[in-house]
Amino acid sequence: MHYSKLAYALVAIQPVAAHTAFTTLFINDVNQGDATCIRMFHDPERATDPVNDLSSPDMACGFDGTVGVARVCSAQQNSKLTFEYRIWPDASQPGTLDPSHKGPCAVYMKSTGSAVSDKGTGDGWFKIWDEGYDAAAGKWCTEKVIDNQGLFSVKVPEDLAGGNYLVRSELISLQQADKSPPNPQFYVGCAQIFLESKATTLPQDTVSIPGYVTINDPSVLFSIYDPKPKPYTTPGPPAYQPGVSASTQVTAVTQQTEGLLPAGTVLTNGNWAGTEVKSYTDEKGCNEAAADCWKESQSCYDTAPVTGHANCEIWETKCEGIRSACDSNSFQGPPSSGKMLTPASKKVVTPAAVNERSSSSSSSSTKSVPANPPVAENQPVSHIPYTPSIFPVRMFASPSPFPSRSQNAHAMFTSPPLPDDEIITIPGSTTTTTIWTSTTILSLPPGSPLPTGWSSPPPPPPAPSLPNPDPGPPHPTILKPTQTAPPPSDPDATSPTHVETDKTAECGEGKQKCEGEIRDLFGSCCSAHGWCGRTKNHCGRGCQGAFGQCRQVKREGRWIGR
Repeated sequence: MHYSKLAYALVAIQPVAAHTAFTTLFINDVNQGDATCIRMFHDPERATDPVNDLSSPDMACGFDGTVGVARVCSAQQNSKLTFEYRIWPDASQPGTLDPSHKGPCAVYMKSTGSAVSDKGTGDGWFKIWDEGYDAAAGKWCTEKVIDNQGLFSVKVPEDLAGGNYLVRSELISLQQADKSPPNPQFYVGCAQIFLESKATTLPQDTVSIPGYVTINDPSVLFSIYDPKPKPYTTPGPPAYQPGVSASTQVTAVTQQTEGLLPAGTVLTNGNWAGTEVKSYTDEKGCNEAAADCWKESQSCYDTAPVTGHANCEIWETKCEGIRSACDSNSFQGPPSSGKMLTPASKKVVTPAAVNERSSSSSSSSTKSVPANPPVAENQPVSHIPYTPSIFPVRMFASPSPFPSRSQNAHAMFTSPPLPDDEIITIPGSTTTTTIWTSTTILSLPPGSPLPTGWSSPPPPPPAPSLPNPDPGPPHPTILKPTQTAPPPSDPDATSPTHVETDKTAECGEGKQKCEGEIRDLFGSCCSAHGWCGRTKNHCGRGCQGAFGQCRQVKREGRWIGR
């Protein structure tokens, strides 16, 4: 009997609008297993849905997050925790989050008597790290997570007392925060850990979740489209700093008593553990072992998380082996008794902990930056100094700080180019690569040779006058790439002026056309996916159903576009 071919098989559901979910925890670079020790949404179709209601209990640990899972992962004092986010929870396709979904990140912890039974809601939460907009890198935290293939790491404060904790990761997408009504999107999830530590300190100041942020807070109403960058303050309290923040002394818990693997475990899938069947020496025992094995197989599929059931299929193979032995009158078993069947996790190079940076660097978006600082060659993107100007730019030293991405600067940004008459020269003498909104501009000292694939544009018209202009230093040579990248893949965050239209006025498999007001506002095709509609900006504006449904959910009396 193959349960994977029956009702216990998970159906692959395509995520909507390139949302994301926290799927995997690494402790000191060791993969704990997909969904292991993590509270996750049980519905595979909505597994990547963001939390939109900031007063909901879902703000603590996500949908279905008030119910703990069976496993609690052990972490040593001052461990590095790495969080992986995926568009497709089962990793059937690559992707972290749509690039248009920009915003801050944070990690919170909560000390609890039981990591399994604590609902997560209420007081007791303290922040250990956050990052908003990095002016030096010209990137939001979520963009850095995307660059790192969905991974980011933090260090557990070294003075935290031993015991059970919930660890909450948080990504916030602000692409609809400035809409009416505002719709900031929170992607949160909680891991259950036991901290092996003899330290006896806990933060004195904690916050309640929900409650630490409201829909009226500036941090969730911030417009990421403002052409003039402003300082951004992350939501919630300041991060706890060992030896600096107020603290209290407690008695450490030194022995883990919950969430451990049962004795005799030979296979795991998420938070399910399969233990070896009883040994047998006769036909009756063999048949009983086979029946018990198939019963556990059903349990594996019943409890499989949205990250998948691949290891349940391995258990099926084990059951088939026992059944085959019984049918062959081989009553000494089980075969390969006690053999560990859980496959080795794929090796992943995790990033360094973001809260281990030197004291000279800061994740705060409000940190002042000295004027015209030097840029060292091969300097990491997170440490490149940046002088704010009237234009938002992204800056990075050459070569590219993202070796996993294209080494060509103009291939790293997906917005379409501006017309020649909209290219803006930016004063300065430092060799940098600079991007303004949706074009790529390379700034070089006079006389420098052109990189491969770049060419000089026609001389631009005079720049528009600005209030109180500062002539600044002489303008360097301005270049533009000869090739451009495709437009953004998700219309969630694009305003009508940024939507790439289809010149044939057709899109979708049936070559349909958008109708009425929607065509006037968003062009012939509203989405790079060939869909007309889908977000709350597009739905209800005359879209044809053949382009894809306007899938919405009603929460707290509000319709939220998916």
